[in-house]
Amino acid sequence: MTGPVMTATRRANQELNIAEFQERRTELASRPLALFVELTRNCNLKCPSCRSAGPFLPEWNMSDEVFRTVADELFDSALLVDLRGYGESTILKNFPRAAHRVMDSGARLRLVTNGQVNKPELWDRMMAEHAVVVLSCDAASHDLFATLRAGGTLARLRETASTLVHHRDAHGAPRDLLSLYVVVSRPNLHELADIVTLADDLGIAQVSLAPIQIGTDHPWHLGHDVATVARSLDAATDRGRELGVRVQLASSLDESLNLDDDIKKMCMHPWAYAYISHEGRVGFCDHLIGLAKYTFGSLTEEPFMDIWNSERFQRLRRQHAEQDLRDEFSPCRWCYKRRYVDFEHLVHPSYGDHLVNTETRARLWTGQDAPACGSSFLGADQAETPASRRVLPIVTR
Repeated sequence: MTGPVMTATRRANQELNIAEFQERRTELASRPLALFVELTRNCNLKCPSCRSAGPFLPEWNMSDEVFRTVADELFDSALLVDLRGYGESTILKNFPRAAHRVMDSGARLRLVTNGQVNKPELWDRMMAEHAVVVLSCDAASHDLFATLRAGGTLARLRETASTLVHHRDAHGAPRDLLSLYVVVSRPNLHELADIVTLADDLGIAQVSLAPIQIGTDHPWHLGHDVATVARSLDAATDRGRELGVRVQLASSLDESLNLDDDIKKMCMHPWAYAYISHEGRVGFCDHLIGLAKYTFGSLTEEPFMDIWNSERFQRLRRQHAEQDLRDEFSPCRWCYKRRYVDFEHLVHPSYGDHLVNTETRARLWTGQDAPACGSSFLGADQAETPASRRVLPIVTR
C-alpha cells in the first residue's frame, strides 16, 4: 500500500518521533505522526449503542480557524490524517475541501464513515491518492442494519461501497485501501460470517472486528456469552479464508480469548497520536474521541507544542513508560489487557509484526480457563442510550 509523500520534513519527523518513543522521552521535539481531526460531532444516524437523537448543532462543527491552525502547523509533518470524530464528517458541505487540503499536503488521508453519503467525485481523487476508507458496518441483513444503524440503510452503504470500489479499481489502487469495520455485540454475533460474505460481494478485502464498549451489566456485552463469541469468530474467519477476505481483530473480543503474545506491550499513542476535537482541544487517542476529560488543552488558547509538552501530556507518557497507569488514565489499562494493533503500523512499521488477522495467525483466539471479562473500557464513565435497553432478538447458535 502506497503511503504518504515522504518529504524531508515528514521523514525526519517520523525518525525523530520513533526515536523519542523508543527512548520513552516525556518531552518531545517531534510532532505527531497521526492526527485525528474531528470536523463535526453531528451525525446523520442515531445508533442505539452510540447516542440519543438530537438536532444538528452548528456549534458542534469545527471552525475554519481551528482547521487552518491544525492544517498549517501539523499536516506537513504528519504521515496520516484521519478526518473523523464523534460525528459523521461526510455530512458537512466543507468536507471535500478539508479532504483535499489533507491530500494536497502529501499526508495520507484516512476516513471512517458510516457510508450513508456517497461522494463520487471526492472518492475518485481519494482512490487515486490511495486514501484509506473504513466503512462502519454492523450487520449484513437489512433489518438488523436498520436497527443497529438507526436512520441508515444497508442499500446506501452498498451504493457508497460500490462507488469507492469502482474508483479504486479504475486507478489500479490496492484492494486493501477499503475495509469494513464491525462493532461486535450480542445482537450481531450471528451475522459476522455474513458480513464477511457482504465484504466479498462488494469487492472489499478486509473486515475488522472490535468489541462493543458498553457496561458489563448490559445485555449486549459480549462477556455474557463467550462461547457464542468464539463460535461466531471461528465462523467468520473460516468464511474469510474461503472467500479470500482478511478478518482482523482490533482487540480481543473477550479477555478469556486473548492471544496474549499479541496484546500491546507498549502503546505509542501518547507519543505519536493527537486528536483534535471540533472545539480545538487536544487529546492523545482515537479510542477516546468525544471525551473532553482526556484532552489536555485548547488550540484557541495556546500553541500546539505547548499542549503537546504540557505537564499532563508528559505525565501520561511517564505513566505509560513506567507501566503505572493511575485512575486518571484508566481506559489505557483496559487496552493493555485487550488491545491488538489496529493501524499503528501505517506510521510505525515495527507494529506490523503483531497484526492479528487470518493472514498472520492460524486462529484468532485462544480458549482459556478464565472467566468472561468483568470490566468495560470506560468503567464508571461508560455511557449508554435509553434506546440500547430496548429488547432486540439475540440469536445464539
